[in-house]
Amino acid sequence: MSWVTRLARAGNASKAIVYLLVGGFALAAALGIERRPTGTTGVFRTVLKQPFGAVALMLLAGGLFVHALWELFRALRDPDNEASQPRDVFKRLGWIVAAAGYTSLGCSALRILGGWPMHGEDAAARNWTRLLLLTVPLGPWLLTAIGVGIIVTGSVFLRKGWTADLDHYVDLSGLSPWVRVSFYVVGRLGMVARGVVWSVIGACLIVAATTGNPNQALAIHGALIALARQSYGPWLLGMVSVGFIAYGLYELFVAWRRRFHVDVGLG
Repeated sequence: MSWVTRLARAGNASKAIVYLLVGGFALAAALGIERRPTGTTGVFRTVLKQPFGAVALMLLAGGLFVHALWELFRALRDPDNEASQPRDVFKRLGWIVAAAGYTSLGCSALRILGGWPMHGEDAAARNWTRLLLLTVPLGPWLLTAIGVGIIVTGSVFLRKGWTADLDHYVDLSGLSPWVRVSFYVVGRLGMVARGVVWSVIGACLIVAATTGNPNQALAIHGALIALARQSYGPWLLGMVSVGFIAYGLYELFVAWRRRFHVDVGLG
C-alpha cells in the first residue's frame, strides 16, 4: 500500500470520528439526554476528559492534520481525476480551503490538549465576522459573498445526497448486496445533513453581513442549536444528527475501501 493511500485512509478515518462524535452528542440532545448539542470544540474537551483522553485527543489532532495534508495533495495532484479541466479550478480551491479548515481543527485540538484558552467555534466565527465588518473595505459585501458560497456548497451536498455517484472513491466489488445498500444509504443521508447545516451557516452569515451584527454568525455548533430552536426542533436536530452519524460511517467506509482513478506515481 502506497503512502498516498495510507494518507487518504487515515484522513478519512479521522474525519469520520469527528462527525460520529458531533452527531452522537447532537442525537443525545435531541433525545433529551444532553442539554444541548455540542460542536467540535466541545467534542475535543469531552474526549480529553475520558480515560487516556490526552492520547486520544493527540491522535485525533494528528489525524486532522493528516486529512488537511490529504486535501492539499488532492489540490496539487488530483489523484481521483476530478479536476482535469480548467473550469475545475474551483474544486482545487475548495480542497485548499478544506485543508485550511482541518488544519484549524487540528490546532484547536492541540490548544485544548495544552490547556490554552480556547473559545468555541461560534465565538471564532463571530470574531472573524466582526473583523471583516469593521476593518475590511466592502466587508459586508465580502461576507455576503462568503455566505452565498457556503450556501452553494450546502446545495452541492444536498444534490450529492440525491444524485452523486458515491462509489467514485471506493471499491464495492466483492461486497454483499446489503453492505452496498448500507453504503449508499449512509452516504446519501450524510450528504443531505451536511447540506442542511452548511446552508444554515451560510444564511446566518448573510444575515450578519446585511444587519451589521456579527453575533448572527454561526459555526456547526450554533447551526445545530438553531435547528433545535425551530418548530419541531428535536425532530430536526434528530434527523440532522442521524445524518452526521451516517456521514461518519460513510467516511469510515471510504477509509476502508479507498481507491484511486489515476496512478499518482508515489508508490
